[in-house]
Amino acid sequence: MMPDDSMVAMRAALLSARDVLSFVRLSRTPKHADVLDGFITHVGDKWALVQTTRDGSYSDGWNAFRIVDVAQVKPHGETFETRVSERQPEWPPRAPFPLELDETADLLLSVPRSELIGIEKERRRAAVWIGQVVEVDQRRVRLHEVDPRARWADEPLGYRLGAISRVQLRSTCITALSSVIDLTIDGGWSPGRP
Repeated sequence: MMPDDSMVAMRAALLSARDVLSFVRLSRTPKHADVLDGFITHVGDKWALVQTTRDGSYSDGWNAFRIVDVAQVKPHGETFETRVSERQPEWPPRAPFPLELDETADLLLSVPRSELIGIEKERRRAAVWIGQVVEVDQRRVRLHEVDPRARWADEPLGYRLGAISRVQLRSTCITALSSVIDLTIDGGWSPGRP
């Protein structure tokens, strides 16, 4: 874990990037962490939110990431990507819905139940579990998962909150998957309905 002074400095760097909507590259410390390119839009006590970009600087959804995992916030400087982003209909970037970024449980509880999300445990493996949040307590989240064939799992599975290092929202993959899933799971449970 990062010392408190480093956490304060990293949080300040993220706030600075947010304030000027600077196109940045985020390097992070978990073993299987991807580098994230994009625009920081929100910074909480423990988590921050970046509108992620893909090649050509087009939006690729949102990634909430733990501040403690950030190794470097590097501004891209004057690049064509910033100019391309500024010409997109979603400029300036805004979160798709209000998110709580102070605690992991609050972050997951603030995601609407109808949303598919991806959670990652990047310290252990390079994998994304995609599904809908069913229940959150102070230690675990239960996620009703969707497989790569757009089929719902039979039962929700639990994941320790402390292991989650990144939460994906509305990425190209998640948006595509959302467009083809069945809305009602056999047995009567219907995602998206409380």
